[in-house]
Amino acid sequence: MEKPSLRSMLGYGVWLGSIAVGLVSGYAIVYGWLDTDLEHFGMVYFGLVVISVALFLVIWLDYLLDTKILPD
Repeated sequence: MEKPSLRSMLGYGVWLGSIAVGLVSGYAIVYGWLDTDLEHFGMVYFGLVVISVALFLVIWLDYLLDTKILPD
């Protein structure tokens, strides 16, 4: 089995970190900024917020760290 390269390990870290920050940011937006709970906000909208924040971070971290996750 081939050993993963440093670039691919960094790429996995970018994805996991972005998803984690997206979840934390989603909770902060719903509970802090909007002052509501998930029952009233809706799980579908919460999921869309998390996905949006996570993809925003993946794009910028891919560019800044030059991990080549996304095609040029």
